[in-house]
Amino acid sequence: MSILFLLPTMVYGLFLGLNQGMWHLTIISGLTMLVWILVKSKKAPQESQELEIGLAGVAVGGRRLSSWSIFWPTWLNLKLLRLLANPPATFYLERFLDSTETLKAGIDYEGNPVALQPMHTLVIGPTGSGKTEFLRNLIESWPHKVIALDFKGGIGFSKAFGIERLATNHTEDLDEFLDYVSSELQSREIQLGSGGRLQPMIFLIDEFSSVIKESSRAAQLVEQVASKGRALELHLFASSQTLSGVSRTVLANCLQRVGIGQIDQVDAMQMGLSKNRRPSFGEGWSNAQLAEGQLYFSFPLGQSQISRISQAKTVGFGDSKVIDLSRVRVQAKTQ
Repeated sequence: MSILFLLPTMVYGLFLGLNQGMWHLTIISGLTMLVWILVKSKKAPQESQELEIGLAGVAVGGRRLSSWSIFWPTWLNLKLLRLLANPPATFYLERFLDSTETLKAGIDYEGNPVALQPMHTLVIGPTGSGKTEFLRNLIESWPHKVIALDFKGGIGFSKAFGIERLATNHTEDLDEFLDYVSSELQSREIQLGSGGRLQPMIFLIDEFSSVIKESSRAAQLVEQVASKGRALELHLFASSQTLSGVSRTVLANCLQRVGIGQIDQVDAMQMGLSKNRRPSFGEGWSNAQLAEGQLYFSFPLGQSQISRISQAKTVGFGDSKVIDLSRVRVQAKTQ
């Protein structure tokens, strides 16, 4: 702030205070001068310097600024407004990691966490769109039992945290796994009939179309889960590249539908998704759409299995420290 704006007030206050005994004006003028000296004693931030927002406040060029924004230059306030209107992906990642939602799915385009409901869910997306990462993110926040059937050889879920039982198209115990799921259905029916309380459970299937093609028994079992599981608290979460091979029974019972990436327009229409798309937040993110409410959101790639932040470098802003999430590495929890 220029001294020219303060000088008339200070001079007039000092004049009245010394000549007419109005000492409160003298004190106010003196405090104004002191504030101006403190502000001018610090080097003014430059537009070319890097702007950062963290837990401790705002910093320009690695120096933390005072919270009195009235003394910030206009260009800085405008830059902050633009940054807050369109935050970088690291801020969205912080909100995603801090979210306590069950089955957290991602962040919408207003910066709010998005969560799915524990119900039959169908996820459609082309190869490389991030379907497996999306499912891993979901089960990371699920506090109950998860079993999984992965017909990509188990690559996506072999080390996933939270999966109690996993079978693949290459494991010898596939029939044993299917027997387990079938018995789980029967025991839950008996328990429900006797008035017992059922614990929620997720039956996760990756590459659902491959399961249908390669195992007729698995396909029949999935239809049973789709038909009966809703009342038995056994929730089906299945992903596939397209709707090809997905039966009408499964499609009709999966009332929660998610499209990831650039999916086929015919599939989008059958799923109840909009043909419009939105870009992801940036590198390390993928875009998705929830059919219910036509809700667009993005979800992080490579951030599932989060047990703790193993290493967090900080940048010093005076005596304060601000976590710089672009320098945070996440360590996966193994089974």
